[in-house]
Amino acid sequence: MHKTELAYVAGLIDGEGTVTIAKVKRTKSPHYQLHLRLEMTHRATIERAQKILGGVIKERAGKQGCKRSYRVVRVDNDAYLVLKLLQPYLTTKAENAALGILLRERGQWGQRRGSKGCTEQQLEIREDLWQQVKVLNK
Repeated sequence: MHKTELAYVAGLIDGEGTVTIAKVKRTKSPHYQLHLRLEMTHRATIERAQKILGGVIKERAGKQGCKRSYRVVRVDNDAYLVLKLLQPYLTTKAENAALGILLRERGQWGQRRGSKGCTEQQLEIREDLWQQVKVLNK
């Protein structure tokens, strides 16, 4: 992948994207998901970005008087892999991306709580990273 294209998409994410950690409570212990989303009204720009980000383009009808928007969303490991590529070029979302990458690398992603799953310490790491991203996204 060409550095210019990576820098271009990183700039789009800095301006129009979201990098966050979602906390999903399905059972007793929460599940944390890394999310990367780019959404805008210019379809050709989203199509160009999607070539780097992967995934599929989803369309959302605009509310009354607003334009239709297009988005690409990457979740969990897909988001992690893309953020690893884009990290050197991110500015505004650099800290969010670094925390998301840590979630994957230190939070033992994919392991559940229990004897064969993640430890209490890993759950604490996940929760701490979620809290930090939450503050950044305010």
